[in-house]
Amino acid sequence: IDEILNDRSQLATDLMRLGRLLHKQGKFEEAQQACERQIKIAQALNNQSKLATGLKQLGRLLQQQGKIEEAQQAFERCIEIAENLNDPERISWLLNNLGGIALQQNKFELPIEYYVRAVQILREHGNEQFTASSLNSLGIAFHQYGSSLLGQHKLLDKALEVLEKSQEIFTHLNATTQVALVLHSLGRAWKLKREFEKAEILLKQSQEIFEDEKDFSSLAKVMNTLGGVLEGQQKWDKAEKILRQSYDLAVKLEDKRGQAIITNSLAQVIAHQEGEDKFK
Repeated sequence: IDEILNDRSQLATDLMRLGRLLHKQGKFEEAQQACERQIKIAQALNNQSKLATGLKQLGRLLQQQGKIEEAQQAFERCIEIAENLNDPERISWLLNNLGGIALQQNKFELPIEYYVRAVQILREHGNEQFTASSLNSLGIAFHQYGSSLLGQHKLLDKALEVLEKSQEIFTHLNATTQVALVLHSLGRAWKLKREFEKAEILLKQSQEIFEDEKDFSSLAKVMNTLGGVLEGQQKWDKAEKILRQSYDLAVKLEDKRGQAIITNSLAQVIAHQEGEDKFK
């Protein structure tokens, strides 16, 4: 009997690995089938740890396929198991996954609850790096909620408070990419508050990091935001220059959507200068 159980346990592990491999290859349906088989075996063995891992993997697959409600159910079921296993780190990961789903549905208040809870759990157990990540997600959630309610400066102030804390932690960890992402979010928040000088300083810091790391996709987004900030200060020539550079990056990256967004921003800037005939 032990040998049979061990074989089934090994099969569950192998199916988990297979599911991850198929997921990476973009074969979502096959990955989901492997994952569901692994979950059935884990249930039969009453192996709660393997069951939780399988449900988490299934949730990610479903989320990536746009099956939001099914993904949410998988994550919620996994949280129940993680709570029974007294696994705070797994719980915090799952809360962040649920927060991401809520953001996809534009339910901005719910992810804030999830992220606050995740941060509290991680702080209690001393996981500093993931606490920083959760803080960043929390700040972005506040920022997006604030963006939908432009007049609600209280929410933007909270976004700034949380993002600045996240920046401190990422700086302490020397996680430069994360610092640059947070700086971009901070710049966007200050832009919403029309504090353009503060936004410009932060966005230029973010720009420098992405240039050093040759992260051209993130760089193009930061430069587009910076163009809007310079436009807000009526620095038309500088705004045009940075937006043209951002457009060139979008062309290099074959980012059609980015090109369209930047073209619109650039046209607005040029309209304030010599007329639309300047745009070529």
